Amino acid sequence: MDLRALGVSVLAGLALSSAASASGPDADWQARARDELARREYWASETAAGLQAPNRAHDLRTWFEPTGIRVQDRTAPGSPELVRLSLFGVGRGGALRAAQPGEAIAASEGRVEVRRPGIVEWYVNGPRGLEQGFTLTDRPAGRGPLVVELAVAGARPALRGDAIVLDTGSRRLRYGALRAVDGAGRPLAAHLAVTSPQRLRIVVDDAGASWPVTIDPLLQQSADAQLESNQAAASFGWSVAGAGDVNGDGYDDVIVGAIRYDAGQADEGAAFVFLGSPTGIGNGNPTTAAAQLESNLAGAYMGWSVAGAGDVNGDGYDDVIVGARSYSAGQSAEGAAFVFLGSASGIASGNPSTAAAQLESNQANAFMGWSVAGAGDVNHDGYDDVIVGAPSYASGQSAEGAAFVFLGSASGIADGNPGTAAAVIQSDQASANLGRSVAGAGDVNHDGYDDVIVGAPNYDGTLSNEGAAFVFLGSATGVASGNPTSAATRLLGGLASAAFGSSVAGAGDVNGDHYADVIVGAPTQGAAFVFLGSASGIADATQATAATQLTTAGGTSFGTSVAGAGDVNGDGYADVIVGDPNFSATQPAEGGAFVYFGSALGVPSGSPATANVELVSGQLSAYLGQSVAGAGDVNGDGGADVIVGSYFFESVPGEADEGIALVYHGVPVPEPAAAGAAALAALAALRRGRAARPRC
Repeated sequence: MDLRALGVSVLAGLALSSAASASGPDADWQARARDELARREYWASETAAGLQAPNRAHDLRTWFEPTGIRVQDRTAPGSPELVRLSLFGVGRGGALRAAQPGEAIAASEGRVEVRRPGIVEWYVNGPRGLEQGFTLTDRPAGRGPLVVELAVAGARPALRGDAIVLDTGSRRLRYGALRAVDGAGRPLAAHLAVTSPQRLRIVVDDAGASWPVTIDPLLQQSADAQLESNQAAASFGWSVAGAGDVNGDGYDDVIVGAIRYDAGQADEGAAFVFLGSPTGIGNGNPTTAAAQLESNLAGAYMGWSVAGAGDVNGDGYDDVIVGARSYSAGQSAEGAAFVFLGSASGIASGNPSTAAAQLESNQANAFMGWSVAGAGDVNHDGYDDVIVGAPSYASGQSAEGAAFVFLGSASGIADGNPGTAAAVIQSDQASANLGRSVAGAGDVNHDGYDDVIVGAPNYDGTLSNEGAAFVFLGSATGVASGNPTSAATRLLGGLASAAFGSSVAGAGDVNGDHYADVIVGAPTQGAAFVFLGSASGIADATQATAATQLTTAGGTSFGTSVAGAGDVNGDGYADVIVGDPNFSATQPAEGGAFVYFGSALGVPSGSPATANVELVSGQLSAYLGQSVAGAGDVNGDGGADVIVGSYFFESVPGEADEGIALVYHGVPVPEPAAAGAAALAALAALRRGRAARPRC
């Protein structure tokens, strides 16, 4: 089922008429009010039909009863019931004591409790899903591990790795992220099991535990598509991107890089194209991919970067570009990028010898292709262009880095190198690593020419290694060659060693003013920043003057990847997505990706905790969020979709670090506010969305 993105987020009656009003104490109050309202919308409330709680992030509605819960699809016509879960018994082995209906149901803020003798069944509803808990006060008699068994109705349970997928027929839900602790807070080993089509079990090793014991699983939706490599250590999902519509069928497609995929050569790497359809992109792997693009060279790391290239030859089919940062074509590890053309049948499987264009650096260890992107149409000639980064390229300064723009034409993009590039952008500073990230910026000054943004994460402005990002404008002659002094915009990190510019992306138009905006990541700092376009473009700035500051408390890698998400909630404003592969929600370094909605005021400043949608892997060291991207509209429903990579995820035992990529759908389904808290009456419309974990 899809990531039903939310409608508009508007505080009714508040003076939010301009960006100028959103500053100072009033802005702080507004931010606190917005966060409180967002939190309250998940609280349970009494209705004529009973106690219920909506979950906008997962598009679910849960009804709480003395025997357990009923879960409905919140927005589907008729709100069909998806699954019922009820406590069946507690005990050890086959000796389970049958559970009786709860004596009472109590709701306090975000928590609902069903109380039985010796056990409290509790629920906390929130953006991560419906957290279910069992607190057992006394040790059940007998020998063997503790067993809590649940009855399942309306869905078929199936064990997938360390979680259970509940297939409801219309949707799949994930029951997992299991944790158990004893009364002293000591973690207890626990796992899930399916004992019949109508039963699932939670099994806990409580030997030596102090009581009470608390067991805590989580119910969520699953991704709309899970793509995987079926090869151990392939690092599938290291890079992901929307590919555009490569076969002209009206459905957008995606491309995924697997940098250590072996297809005849060790670590040659590959990229895989998967096609959209009326039902979106199906679950898949290399055997079901529409195209497999490989390097045929050991250690080339093809797929280090992938991107939609736009339509570089004007034939009506979108094309793709793939980077292989260690490719050698005359120079060791010079790196290269390859353009593959779309057609009525899509993109054909291939390799460098079949690529429509091979772009290389002609310099050893330049790592060209570390980053690639569609640049849009920088000279407005009707053909899309591309930009390629080489962060260790030297042109007067060691490892200063460079980015190269290559122009489309009626015959596409010609084979090339720095000498034939339409524009060469360099840092003129040793070890600045300009080109570590590159992106099309959109049209930031609305002059009809697309612009580009380039990151230099080790650039020294006024501070050591603060990092920088530079915007260069398109024109009738394209983007001019240049350096930081000739850039239209200089964005500086403003904090030493922030690695600002490690990731850059066009954000779309997040505030609806018809000027394209950009987003820049600073993962060492754990932050990402949005800068707004205008009639004069984007003004020089530091992170302190960014329109949006998305930050963490530190200790994460938030901002490792950033992207424009498109308009996932159908409110007319573009949204952004930020990846943090080291994020820990229920598992260390499971990784996370966070969607933030645009509005008339742009994207509000915040943190992972204030994200409108949170996507996490639920698996130890899966590093979800290493890559994030807007996927376009893969199912043709008018909503923007997203794709997220988790390059160390293990979907089945024995395929460690195979990696996966997950597609989530967005669709405009606005819904008026409805909740039990009186404060929610201040909302004209509430955010809607869906977050999910992958199927294991």
